[in-house]
Amino acid sequence: MGPCAVCGGGTIDAAGNCTQCGNYRGTGEVTSAPPANYPPPGYPQQPPYPAPTSGSGYDPYPNPHTSGAPSYPTSGSAGYPTSGGAGYPTSGGTGYPTSGGGYPSSPPPPPPYQAAPQYTAQPQAYPPVYTPPPPQNKGRSGLNFLIGALVSVVLVLLCCIGIAVWGNTENEKNDPNAGGTPTPAVSVNPDIDACTVGTWNVSTHTEDLEVPNVGTIKLSGGKGAKFTLAPDGTAVFDYGTGTEYTGTLSGQNVRLRIQGEVTYEYTSRNSRLALTGKDTEATFVIFVNGEETSEEQEFLASSDTADYTCSSSRMTQEGNAYTIEYTRG
Repeated sequence: MGPCAVCGGGTIDAAGNCTQCGNYRGTGEVTSAPPANYPPPGYPQQPPYPAPTSGSGYDPYPNPHTSGAPSYPTSGSAGYPTSGGAGYPTSGGTGYPTSGGGYPSSPPPPPPYQAAPQYTAQPQAYPPVYTPPPPQNKGRSGLNFLIGALVSVVLVLLCCIGIAVWGNTENEKNDPNAGGTPTPAVSVNPDIDACTVGTWNVSTHTEDLEVPNVGTIKLSGGKGAKFTLAPDGTAVFDYGTGTEYTGTLSGQNVRLRIQGEVTYEYTSRNSRLALTGKDTEATFVIFVNGEETSEEQEFLASSDTADYTCSSSRMTQEGNAYTIEYTRG
């Protein structure tokens, strides 16, 4: 009997099994079948390995159905190594390496990313832009101040121009025109003096108007304006399409023009005339040296109380700084 086809052993036990690897060889002289042609011709042949007697990784399986046929170990046996053999190395060997020298698995990693420093441009030192000052006009600057002062004072004029303070009725007996003028209707309202009831035309108006921080302007005019006092206690001062007052101040020619109507409620008794402003549709404009210096502004209706004198045909308003004369319309 020849050597064992699996391990090369030469002895068998009573059952016909190889005493080294346990491969069944029979009891007689049996010629084992040649090993299978593996690996194919042309590949390096693996030399036989000695059969281990113990240890993990080796588990021979005899084939009882095929007499004399070799079994095929999974690892460690001669002819079919799975790792470390010369035929099919998996790493580090010659032929077809999978890692290590010859075929590097990946290029070296790039250096860590570093953000580039931000560039901040240095400010350029440009020369400053020259802005010329506004033209000097001292005369116009003073004129603007004058106009502003006049506008604020014109509102005070309402108490002097638009509200008449009348003389008492004792002057009626000295009026040479009293005989030819109809006597006004007697008022049934105890708060209304019948002499004051009617329509009155402004004949003259003179006034010294104090303008703060500027000086005093002497105004005159008012001709054409009408002042109507009704028996029911309603009064209307009508400036028409334009009643003018003129004067001079700081060498400047000043002209004030008022137009429209202002409405009041009034009482006239015991030589006192009290007016309360109710509504206005009047506006005013100021001219300096013939030039209109401001837009039209509302001429407000204010309130005032003062003394009055009255006759059948004339009325006179007198105050600390002004005199206004009226004729009955």
